[in-house]
Amino acid sequence: MRYKEPLVQNNPKGSQFLWRDVIADANSTGLLDIQLNSQVESLQWRSGWEAMLTNGRRVSGYEDIILATLGAE
Repeated sequence: MRYKEPLVQNNPKGSQFLWRDVIADANSTGLLDIQLNSQVESLQWRSGWEAMLTNGRRVSGYEDIILATLGAE
């Protein structure tokens, strides 16, 4: 079986474009709260997620949380 197009594609910085689209779509709902450059110290479920950030701030009441990590360069 031969394919007309390669099955694996490399898109440099493609994930940046993907996440921009995901954030734009989620933000358009009005239900998105983004915390950038924040480190999470702990997560607990209390009728919704509660996150304690390392700066002492608590954010709570979320049904879903997406955590993103950065690797060392």
